[in-house]
Amino acid sequence: MLLKRALPPTITYKAVETLRKYLRLLGSSLSRKSFKTLPESAKTCRTFAGQEYCEGQALISKEEQDEVLAVPGLRP
Repeated sequence: MLLKRALPPTITYKAVETLRKYLRLLGSSLSRKSFKTLPESAKTCRTFAGQEYCEGQALISKEEQDEVLAVPGLRP
């Protein structure tokens, strides 16, 4: 909430969109991760994707999160 009041909406929007873009890149790379790095990468993806970041909704929709995290060898 503090960030929403402190920054102009265009800056906040750009920052959120940049984070969303990088998070989607991380999600798309999960299927290529080694069995050693996959759990931590998936945890990072899941954690950030569920945050609201000034928009009042998850950064990445639950449906998209479930699709991205449906990687063989990854526990829910």
